[in-house]
Amino acid sequence: MSDPDRHHFLPQFYLARWGNEKGEISTYSRKRGKIYVREYAPKSIASERGLYALRGVAPDHCNAIERDYMAPEVDDPAAKALRVLLSDMKAGLPMDLRMAWVRFLMSLLVRLPSRLKTLQDDASATLKAEFSRAPEDYERLRRPSDPPTLSDFVEQRGLGGLIEDFGTTLLPGLIELPQMQADIARMDWRVLHFRDGPYGFVTSDFPICMLPGLGSPECLISLPLSPTAIFLASYSSELLDKLDALQPPALIDEANRIAIQSAQEYVYADNRQYLALIDGLLRA
Repeated sequence: MSDPDRHHFLPQFYLARWGNEKGEISTYSRKRGKIYVREYAPKSIASERGLYALRGVAPDHCNAIERDYMAPEVDDPAAKALRVLLSDMKAGLPMDLRMAWVRFLMSLLVRLPSRLKTLQDDASATLKAEFSRAPEDYERLRRPSDPPTLSDFVEQRGLGGLIEDFGTTLLPGLIELPQMQADIARMDWRVLHFRDGPYGFVTSDFPICMLPGLGSPECLISLPLSPTAIFLASYSSELLDKLDALQPPALIDEANRIAIQSAQEYVYADNRQYLALIDGLLRA
């Protein structure tokens, strides 16, 4: 049975592509300076209990963002898109699946724990500052029995959870930003396959790379899709042609370097042969 309180920042459909013959993923991390690797099922990794939970609502609504948006609107459609991307990119994706994949890519920019924590802190600070911006408005409405500030009033009425939840409630809106979605959707997309190499792609707990940014005509988005495939998108078809022409080791090596150096804590692979590579690149 699934655990409704455990929210995956990397969904199982994505991580499962790195499963070994037992369906387990080699999970690398650095503890006290040493690299450790263990095998786990996808359901056991890349998740946190209550990651997208709302604290200031009734218990039956605390998992609403995961239950009503992240799972049915982002991850389930993206799983269908990934199957098509890996099977027959020449035919192209139907528009609904193309937009589903765009939504998934955008989610990877904001749903990871470190990014979400920054969003939550910044949003809460902004909301508190807004409460203090015009104290005379609150003073005009304040009754003698009310606390001296609007922030105190919110806390007294047990509404502090609304401030804490503010950043989390912004997640769907950030993922659905129309201009960013349109920019990614109009890029040239490629899936490159490398099935015969001595080693393959790894991924990490921050797997997407978007450089130098969507505003640049040279923007390149990359995301490993499996040990043998990588997704690339760019406004520049010429850039993608150059990458497609690279000999496999060069592109795989660069993609693995980015994935490992971008990792917040964990690197994921289909076997244990990457120990030395990860030891040299994973942050302390």
